Amino acid sequence: MLNFKKLFICLMFAFLLTSSFVLATDTVLQINEENATLLANDLKDTSVTAQEIEEDLFIYNTDSYTLSDNVNGNVFTSTLKFVTNPRNNGGNISGNLFLISSEVTIGSDISYSDVKDKNGNYLISSINSSSTIEGNAYVFSENFTLESGSKIEGDLYIYSTNVNICQDTLIEGNVFIVGTNVTLNGQVSGSAYITTQNFNMSYLGYVSRDLSLNSTNANLDGVIVRNAYVTVSNDLSTASYFRVDQNLFVDYANNFTFGGEVKKNARINVKNLGFNNGTNDICIIKGNLEYSTESNITVPDEIVAGEIKSTQFRELVENKFSIQDAILSCITLIIYVFAIVFVSKRFASKAIKSLSIINLKNVLISIVVILIEMIYIKLGLWDLYKLIRIIRVVLMLNFHHMHIIIF
Repeated sequence: MLNFKKLFICLMFAFLLTSSFVLATDTVLQINEENATLLANDLKDTSVTAQEIEEDLFIYNTDSYTLSDNVNGNVFTSTLKFVTNPRNNGGNISGNLFLISSEVTIGSDISYSDVKDKNGNYLISSINSSSTIEGNAYVFSENFTLESGSKIEGDLYIYSTNVNICQDTLIEGNVFIVGTNVTLNGQVSGSAYITTQNFNMSYLGYVSRDLSLNSTNANLDGVIVRNAYVTVSNDLSTASYFRVDQNLFVDYANNFTFGGEVKKNARINVKNLGFNNGTNDICIIKGNLEYSTESNITVPDEIVAGEIKSTQFRELVENKFSIQDAILSCITLIIYVFAIVFVSKRFASKAIKSLSIINLKNVLISIVVILIEMIYIKLGLWDLYKLIRIIRVVLMLNFHHMHIIIF
């Protein structure tokens, strides 16, 4: 998995470098340390008027950049810190955002009330201004924050250590996240595909379609309008505000404490299963329950409205998949790897020289790793295959954009 992460990092850097050198026919900003400091102060300066940039914007050679203008095109950014400043009606992008940065904040200006919610957090009284990305956002970062009120009208593809999607945010497309710590408190109009170590979704979180989650630990207390597919290697808990309008599938967990509401059926395969069915708690499955546990348990009758069926616990859940589809996925990924490396070396050879990780040897090693991971699929390690599919989508779309512009 480590080598696969290195491959993903390599491809992201290759794309940004290629974009900077091949596609940089529009506005290019090279910002020194002094100007970067002035830009950072724009967040505090309400006298700055937002300008309209009528072309693509390319940003590099800077430690910090604050986007206070409106870009009527795409934004390609490689910087240590990136912030959008929505004050004075700025900080908006009408196209796609392609971003490599350590610290990323899609900003907003909000006011809080004196009232606290059930978790002790102050409620938002007003959203004074916020940032909007009208296209897709492709982000590789250490820390990513989508602040309250901000909106992404397309899809969000992100590889980040810490991801914080705050309350009252909106992502109108799908969400693809690979990270370490992920918090989802906003609204996703599409589906959410998330692979992480720790996942938290408060009662403010809302996914309009499906949730596909692979995590080490997870706490869920939001709404899933369609189905929820969850695999957790350690502890999983759902609270009273957790709601799945269709079916809940828990493929695996060491410990699962269920609370909330499932409006149709639930299929659960965990070592230990408990129920959060206190006097003031919501804990109900309105359809059928099929569960598997290591030890015998008693399911209270009032929790399940339909039939209850117990089956044998499986340490590794067998998942059906198409061998043809898996092979096609691998071949497609290999083609994109070579294509991106070729384009990078052909059109941005000077930039590539500083990245020794991008060479034929490492590419071949990565391909071998992928083939090994496909063997893992056959053995039942389904999470790796899901991760490959998520990253394959990112690579397909990234290369698609390059292909259109270059050729």
